[in-house]
Amino acid sequence: MDLAQGVSLGSLHSAKGLEWSMVIIADVSEHDFPRPKPFERSTRTPREFRLLRQATLGASERCVLYWSHEREDGIPGYLSGYIKLGG
Repeated sequence: MDLAQGVSLGSLHSAKGLEWSMVIIADVSEHDFPRPKPFERSTRTPREFRLLRQATLGASERCVLYWSHEREDGIPGYLSGYIKLGG
């Protein structure tokens, strides 16, 4: 892994078709991914699952996922169901 190349920041939406040696995805906890949208009952859509899948497949060597074990409001944090579905 060549760290001399620097860091590239992007969104899940911009990751389609791109590849990096390492991909780090933050906030993949149950209540934070996908981000809740106002006035919608279900935030889980096949499109958002595909975006996450494409981002993780963009890692040629290592993919790191972060989620919080406890949110600021005291609610326990769990790994997003999107990740559990893929496993």
